[in-house]
Amino acid sequence: MKIPVLFVIPILVMGFQAAEAQNACSRVETVQEKKLVDKIIRTYHLYDCMDGTIREGLADSHCVPLANRLQNHACRLVKKGLPEAHIYDALNRRALTMVSFEKPLEVDLDGAPVAGDDRSPVVLTVFLCARCPFCRVIIPQIYQAVIEGRLSSRVRLHAMLYPIKGHPGSVEGGLALEAAARMGRFWDYLMVVYGQYNSYSVARLSPWADSIGLDRKVFDSLRADTSVYRKVSDSKKEGIRLGVSATPSFFINGRKYLADMDIETLIDIIEEEIEKEQSREP
Repeated sequence: MKIPVLFVIPILVMGFQAAEAQNACSRVETVQEKKLVDKIIRTYHLYDCMDGTIREGLADSHCVPLANRLQNHACRLVKKGLPEAHIYDALNRRALTMVSFEKPLEVDLDGAPVAGDDRSPVVLTVFLCARCPFCRVIIPQIYQAVIEGRLSSRVRLHAMLYPIKGHPGSVEGGLALEAAARMGRFWDYLMVVYGQYNSYSVARLSPWADSIGLDRKVFDSLRADTSVYRKVSDSKKEGIRLGVSATPSFFINGRKYLADMDIETLIDIIEEEIEKEQSREP
């Protein structure tokens, strides 16, 4: 699938930023920043691999990958100038995302649009709204990463529709997205909807379908189809069943994503999940 031209520049920039974030500690420069990073890696304990601190994990060959990820995560947050308490909270939410004593949730993905490697053991599910301002930023970024970026051929990305009642035009946008999905062009259409976010109107939904080559008569007929409405409604009910109350909401292999909602952190945590899955392979 091709990403519309209007999205290429911002997505590539964010992809570069995400890659650069892997070396976040090389950008920690001031004495204060270095002291805070040092305190965090001396006091924050790994949530997997060993019951030791990040620093102790960096000295253990088996635990280096996780310890290095957490150290870089801490460096990114320190470099952003965040307070110490916020950084510890962010690391704790990452831990809750990756380690759960509860059984992973079963998400009903029947008919949900998919992108990426459909054989991948790492399944990323996102509940989205056509009019969500946060969705329109992070979803094109993660889609690009799955299609041709750092997560290419490594992740299966599923989209679930979750119109937010307080967002005008969200239900109509959801119906249009489901119509595009039934015509095999969900992701292309979603990129247009988010790319034209500030000029959104229900009247533009059909012309946008034209812009990616969809048959307008078929598209409009599907938007008015009761089965399409039922599918969108069922998708939102599935989200509610799983505890979704806002968009975007991500699930990684059935575990709800609770960490910071930025592309650097999201990709880093997904890569950690990929490494965990690979370590289970015989």
